[in-house]
Amino acid sequence: MTWAEFNTLTRTFLTVDSTRQNIQTFINNMIRQVVIDLESYIPLYRTGHTTTLLPADVTAAGYASVGSLPDQAQLLDAFYVQTADPTKSRKPLTPYPWGNRGDLIAGNTRISNCRYAMAIDPYGKQFTAYPALATGYQIELVWDGLKLEFVDADTVPFDEPFALAASKFVKAWINSEVDHDPSMFAMNMGSLPMPQPGTYLGMRQRLFSDSQDRVRQRLTAGSPQPVSGCNVGVCDNVDPDPTPSFMREIYPGEWEDPNGHVVPDNPDAGALYYPTIGDEGGTMWEWIPAIQLWK
Repeated sequence: MTWAEFNTLTRTFLTVDSTRQNIQTFINNMIRQVVIDLESYIPLYRTGHTTTLLPADVTAAGYASVGSLPDQAQLLDAFYVQTADPTKSRKPLTPYPWGNRGDLIAGNTRISNCRYAMAIDPYGKQFTAYPALATGYQIELVWDGLKLEFVDADTVPFDEPFALAASKFVKAWINSEVDHDPSMFAMNMGSLPMPQPGTYLGMRQRLFSDSQDRVRQRLTAGSPQPVSGCNVGVCDNVDPDPTPSFMREIYPGEWEDPNGHVVPDNPDAGALYYPTIGDEGGTMWEWIPAIQLWK
């Protein structure tokens, strides 16, 4: 279910209140508030959020991109994804030391075979991702935490019982703030410690109980860690004498380096190439097929 579909379903349960004049903004705000309340009360709904960042959502910094993590996010996974084919072209962004984030900006990760990396600041607010997010690509973040903002296309873990409970919360606050009817507010909201079935608090309690029987399968570790394509636990084993490289995946004839050199043609159209600098000025280039690089 998407956020837009969840909103539509919740409004369906509001019946005549869903189309009342001059309270539509109030209804939208109350739907957001009930989601935050249920997320806070039920741990299941604080897991497995996905946030997608497009090139317009990040800032270019050399050969890297700088962006912000969602508020209160506990990051599980991060992927560099091709927008046109997100299910197949997914490259895990491997954790990289924040203190060495300058390597990412300079396009020199200093770690053997580490082609996609992300450094996160100690406060969990900002990240630097390598390589820079190009047109046609996106960064996908998978995280746990209290999600406060939604857009229509967001996939949400909510279902029909969740939407029904949400509608009771919204209806109760319409009774309170619009109709000024405290008895109807109490009838829809319910009361503790023994909330009645059919009230918001009663439904919230039932959702919590049901959530205890629902187990979300987890991998033993997120994709980028602790074992990754860099062949290290996290990307902190630096080479004291690194060889500069762009380490970008490129197909024959598709990419041009800053000096105008193009990847040479190759009989194998699907082969990937990596450029290595041949001299200090970068005027001589040797293109190494990926199949050779990884031998």
